[in-house]
Amino acid sequence: MTAVLEWWPDHGGRLFHLRTGRGGTPVALEELPLSPLTVDALRRWLDDFTEEVVPTEGAGDPLWIARGVVLLAQCRTELSPDLEVTVTEPWWDEPLSD
Repeated sequence: MTAVLEWWPDHGGRLFHLRTGRGGTPVALEELPLSPLTVDALRRWLDDFTEEVVPTEGAGDPLWIARGVVLLAQCRTELSPDLEVTVTEPWWDEPLSD
């Protein structure tokens, strides 16, 4: 059975949460089989997070979201097949239109 990680960049720098029934358990980036380059890129991307970058109330920051979509795909590739990464917000799996 494949473990499931949830993608939550808006949770105080705790990007991944292991799905454990009611809620999730945060997982440190260093605990995952991600390349050092990916971990560094994720940290730099998360450093730019503010509430305004996600399009929950307004347009958000399309460049920040687009970079997150690329990083999400990269993480899915590196973590597969042992870990599945899921999202709950529609903007992570949909390409942004101009």
